[in-house]
Amino acid sequence: MSIPFRELNGAISAVVNSEDMEIRLVQGTYDLTGSSLDSAVGSYGTADLVIKGGYNANCVSQIADARLTVLTRPEGGVEIRTAGIDDESTGDIGIHNLTFRDVPDGVSMNTVGFTPQSDQIVNLSRVWFDEAPVVISSVDVFATHVLVADAPGTCAMRIYDYSPLQFVGLSYVGLSQVTIANSAGDGLCVGTTFNDAWRMVMQNSIVWGSQDDDIVLSKAGNGSIDAALTHSTYATLSTNLPLASSPVATLNSDPQFVNPAIGDYELGGSSSSINSALLLAYSWSDKDLKGDARLFGAGVDRGALESPIGSTAATLTVTNSNNSGAGSLRQAVLDANASSNLNTIEFAIGSTCGPHIINLGSTLPDITGPVHIDGYSQPGAVMNSSEIGNNGTVCIVLNGFSGTGSLAAMVVPQGVAEGTSVRVDGLAFSGFDLAAITFSGGSDHAVSGSRFGRQSAPRYWTPAATACRSVAT
Repeated sequence: MSIPFRELNGAISAVVNSEDMEIRLVQGTYDLTGSSLDSAVGSYGTADLVIKGGYNANCVSQIADARLTVLTRPEGGVEIRTAGIDDESTGDIGIHNLTFRDVPDGVSMNTVGFTPQSDQIVNLSRVWFDEAPVVISSVDVFATHVLVADAPGTCAMRIYDYSPLQFVGLSYVGLSQVTIANSAGDGLCVGTTFNDAWRMVMQNSIVWGSQDDDIVLSKAGNGSIDAALTHSTYATLSTNLPLASSPVATLNSDPQFVNPAIGDYELGGSSSSINSALLLAYSWSDKDLKGDARLFGAGVDRGALESPIGSTAATLTVTNSNNSGAGSLRQAVLDANASSNLNTIEFAIGSTCGPHIINLGSTLPDITGPVHIDGYSQPGAVMNSSEIGNNGTVCIVLNGFSGTGSLAAMVVPQGVAEGTSVRVDGLAFSGFDLAAITFSGGSDHAVSGSRFGRQSAPRYWTPAATACRSVAT
């Protein structure tokens, strides 16, 4: 399908005229030659620009699969630029759910003008750069579920700031679930020897098969590089200064991509990168580059793609409001602790909302493994959809009031594994003396859509001293 130049160029013109713009692309393949994004044309704007792929014909519904929308520029390059020369006129860039393929001169993204601002962002999610190196110049860069494969040139993914005035340069780089594979030169290149202010977090990622170094980090000055590399797989790391902290849980073994010759960068069955990533708070509901669930098997895989290797996550169902015994929440927590899988606890107490009150005789068992406790699974529960106020419905109440009260409903104790991540959605808590939930160990916990203490209804709710309590170890 040929690209609708009139619509695309009109949208880019709006960005040039300082109008924030979201461009939705219908599924298909688009040749960008001669368009406003062709680097030979050189159009740029000074407002926020977001490009999203995967939409149906009327751009109402979207499928979360980067492979369904492809942008190509054979024998040329693509430039996405929201940086002007006016101090106040620069915009962010967001690229989501699409593929750049066969762009030998690379994809350039630039939010940094003559004098960079402190809040300029490039945000990439679910993007595949296939035979298309990418260069990003911005203050903050975020990339999740990004695949850069078979890139020509000296570096597959280069992140830096080439602003002529270094008042505000590259500040933060956050990379999670990224795969950079089979590069003709270096794999990932961050920073320059002219910038000394940036820091980076890279987690759950794979950089492999580079002809030169897999990762190259450069920074000005005589100190150290503030780069936290955790739960990632790579063979070589080159830095011009020492790292401020040692990498954590690094693997140096071949990730065993299934079939790179045809663009299949899923992990093979015996890969050590399978089920070895750090479980993050968003992993429970997250999807990979192809839209497949991240929550699969005994853990999350490293890289942009989740493999179909291993068993699916276990679902434990609470069927009554008893304090203990079969079908109770207490038993579900015990079963989750005993299982090596990533577990989800769901509720099916009758067929209506209730609300259903679980009177706890004591604190639930310590949570010692990763688990998602999903109160919204109860029939009748509704997630909040209002930006102002709350129109959600919570149907499960954990009540700790028993004369003297209870210290807590749930506790993640000190000493549990770092990958112990707990997510709690759509529950209500009442009558706890210390805190409804206490996080003393583990990492990347999340609580959303839950209510604590007295509300207008139901009337029996009593205050909790603290909603959530995090204890430093």
